[in-house]
Amino acid sequence: MKMIYILTATLVCIQMYGEIVTTEYTTDRKYLIKTHILEEGDKNFEELEKVVFKYNENNLLISTTYFNNARVRNKTGVILQINESINDNKKYTMTYTDENIEETGIAKVIEYCNEKNEVIRLEYYDKEQLLFTENDTMLLTKFPFYKISFIEKVMGLNENKDSERTVYSYSAEYKGARSIVQFISKPVDLEEDDILFINRYLSTRNAQQMIGLYHKKVKVKEDDKEYYILFQDENLQYIHLNNYAAVYYYIGGINTKLKLLSVGFTDVNC
Repeated sequence: MKMIYILTATLVCIQMYGEIVTTEYTTDRKYLIKTHILEEGDKNFEELEKVVFKYNENNLLISTTYFNNARVRNKTGVILQINESINDNKKYTMTYTDENIEETGIAKVIEYCNEKNEVIRLEYYDKEQLLFTENDTMLLTKFPFYKISFIEKVMGLNENKDSERTVYSYSAEYKGARSIVQFISKPVDLEEDDILFINRYLSTRNAQQMIGLYHKKVKVKEDDKEYYILFQDENLQYIHLNNYAAVYYYIGGINTKLKLLSVGFTDVNC
């Protein structure tokens, strides 16, 4: 049996076959870290590169970290997931790939669940900075995170540039989304194509009663690009210049112009 010992003031590491055992010290605690490197033939080898188990000084498992392999990272956008137990509740931390961040603007999500494994809180992060917290998981389902630049790309509205008639565009896959943006203008009046889009979009969804809710739009900034989002009148009073928000909206287009029909937003710490 080949054994490798590495000894420092704070770390002891023993490697035996595919497992690395590490003792980690902090100012007042000692943790045992067991890292299992998956090999062909191991359970979950097709999905994972390694699994890290963390135990406290009483030898109780306090967290398990799953590192996805390249195939799963490319498919899901998740680099790793940390599962932790907090009394009777569970905490799941998902860290995303750079490619996924480019599409969504979100680097990490922490999900808290009760003893029935029901989600009770979600936290969204830009790297290590907490952007905002929410308790309503239905919003995430209906309005997943995407950057507006990504939505603009997948909508392909430039294909309508040579059309001699008015073309309304919608996406079966990307019906609604949320984006982190900065408000950079006061509300301005809608233009003719905004009004045409609102009337067509809401009429085709049997929501004509909502047409009268929209009279203004606001310019927002995402990275180095600027866009307009159409806002309901009742939400305009909460928009403050230079503030950041996670705006959720429905997606469409008229001719070559992207149209984002907001139904609300959440203030964000940036």
